[in-house]
Amino acid sequence: MQPNSLGSVKSESNANVSSNVDPTSSGDTQRKKYKLQYQPLEEDPELWLDAPLIKIKEFERKFPDLALWPKNGDVIKNENSNLNDPFNKQWYSLANQIIQSLSKYEGGHIFERLVDTKKQNCPDYYDVIKNPMSFSCIKAKLKKGQYSSPQEFINDVQLVFYNCSVYNTPGTIVAITGKNIEAYFNNQLIVTGFNNFVQKEKNINEHLQKVEEENERWAEEHPNVVKEENSENNNELNQLNNEMNNEMNNEQNSEINNEE
Repeated sequence: MQPNSLGSVKSESNANVSSNVDPTSSGDTQRKKYKLQYQPLEEDPELWLDAPLIKIKEFERKFPDLALWPKNGDVIKNENSNLNDPFNKQWYSLANQIIQSLSKYEGGHIFERLVDTKKQNCPDYYDVIKNPMSFSCIKAKLKKGQYSSPQEFINDVQLVFYNCSVYNTPGTIVAITGKNIEAYFNNQLIVTGFNNFVQKEKNINEHLQKVEEENERWAEEHPNVVKEENSENNNELNQLNNEMNNEMNNEQNSEINNEE
C-alpha cells in the first residue's frame, strides 16, 4: 500500500516507513487515525506491512516531529489478523494449495482426518501418539488464520508424517504411503517457492530484532525522554480509566432510575 499523506520516509536501507492518515480530517484530529507501515524486504519492494510496536518506537525515535499521534488511540484487533497481513496472505495462499494437493495425492485420504480408533481398529493409538494431527486440522487452522509463520505450517504437516512413522510398522502400506506423501510434500516446498517464505520471515524477524536492540540502546542514552514519555502514557491511561469509570457509573445510575 502506497502512502497517501506524509509520503514514505526511509529509515533504513531495507526498511521504508509509510504513514496513512484519514484525508478527510483536519488539524490535530488528523493524527488520530495514523497508520504506520514499513517495507521489510529490499528484494520485495511491493510488500508493505503494518508496523509492529518495535517499528513504531523506531519511527517515534527518528522522526519525533511526525510521530505525534495519541498514545491511547483506538486499536482495532481482528481474530484473523494473520489473514490480513500482506506477507501472510502470500504464503497462506501457497499453504492452502499445498495441503489440498496432499489430500488429493494417492493415499492422502488416510491422513485427511484424525484417527478413529474404533473404525480403524487401533485402540492404543492415542496412548502412543500424544500430538495427533491431520490434513483437515491443518486446513481448519489455515481457514481461521491460526498460523503466525510459514514454519508453523510446515511443522504441522511434518507432524502428520512423524506420527505415521512412529505408530505404523516400517514396510506396511500406511507407512510406505506416508513416506511417499512426505517426499511429495518436501518437493512441493521447493517447487512452489514456499521455503523462500521461511527465509523471508527469518530476515524480517532479524531486522525487527536489530531495531529493538537499537531502541533499547537509544532508551538507555536518553533516560529523561523515556521518563517523560512514560509519565505521559500514565496520565493518558489514568484519564482513559476515569472516563470508563464515569461511563459505567452513569450506566448504573440510569439503570437504578429506571427501576425506581
